[in-house]
Amino acid sequence: MTQFRENYNHYDPIILAKLQHVELEMLQELDRVCRKYEIEYFATFGTAIGAVRHRGFIPWDDDVDVGMTRDNFEKLRRVPREEWRENIELVSPDDDYIPSYHRSVWPKLYKSHTIYEQRGFNKMFRLRDPNCKTPIWLDIFVFDAVDDPQTVKNQARKLFALGRLYFYSRCRAIIPSRPTVSCVLRCLLKKTIYRIARIVPLDRWIYRYFRRVVAKTPGEYLTVYATLVLNTSIVSCEKRENMFPCERVPFETFTIPLAKNCRDSLARIYGDYNVEPPEEERYNHPPTELDFGDGQGNVVAN
Repeated sequence: MTQFRENYNHYDPIILAKLQHVELEMLQELDRVCRKYEIEYFATFGTAIGAVRHRGFIPWDDDVDVGMTRDNFEKLRRVPREEWRENIELVSPDDDYIPSYHRSVWPKLYKSHTIYEQRGFNKMFRLRDPNCKTPIWLDIFVFDAVDDPQTVKNQARKLFALGRLYFYSRCRAIIPSRPTVSCVLRCLLKKTIYRIARIVPLDRWIYRYFRRVVAKTPGEYLTVYATLVLNTSIVSCEKRENMFPCERVPFETFTIPLAKNCRDSLARIYGDYNVEPPEEERYNHPPTELDFGDGQGNVVAN
């Protein structure tokens, strides 16, 4: 199956239905493995909105987002490879081997023998291996422990920069046919990072530094860092006691877990998420937010 997407424009309804079917299969497989090995996870971001508002996918959504704490993710990494269905692969920057198509600081589940081709993305970047197509994936956002929300605020910009550097070390930028001077300079910088990464393991160094930053001050709060299309990010900070235990809610043909305070967290990030946005806004990402779940309110992070 090949999926085409041109910058956030509308999908063909038949293609979108097929893509959501594949994403649902991957989510069900993750749920099966997590239940068997007593690993706690929960839907987050757009998938959580879909579960609350639609009891399934947001009608125009094209991916699945789940979260879990760092200790639960380490349990997931230890699940034997043969436990997963043959065509499902868990990939993380923590692994010794990282496929060339993986370019984010958070882990993903990939489904082999599928291709997710973003035409808009391909106009700007190339992967290390131009012949290696990206499979359809499911995002896993790992929540790390911090001592207080102020720590998260101080980390946000640094983590955002490290996430972009990791991406640039794995993807070669392409200078457009009619560039501006600033555009050329930015592309040359990205190409330089990429070329250095071809000689030295720059991506691994960046990710190790990323892990050191998020692990500096463990405490009672849980935070997650997520970049969206390289120019926005969401950083959420919640007290652990406000997130667990999770509740299972209907999602398409089965049920998935939601964090205990999921609805409050979604409201802080997305506003009134129960009201569907106008059609022209459905394919744009939400504004960048630093979401504090302790009553301190929202702070623009970038």
